[in-house]
Amino acid sequence: MNYPDDMTGQDRQLLDRLRGGSEQAFEEIFRTWYATLVRIAGSLLREQERAEEVVQEVLLEFWRRREQLSG
Repeated sequence: MNYPDDMTGQDRQLLDRLRGGSEQAFEEIFRTWYATLVRIAGSLLREQERAEEVVQEVLLEFWRRREQLSG
């Protein structure tokens, strides 16, 4: 698996666990990135509730396509 040069070993392990179907890995990614992604989406959409919905949809799709993720 080829990983980006700036990816840490811990990030690689997390991504590998996610690809393997680890719900715990997904929860860790969700907890780590949800608030940041909502802030970014909120600044673009100018609507907090919609920003939260969009981020939830994106993260759900991330889970659904986990086996297709490349490093």
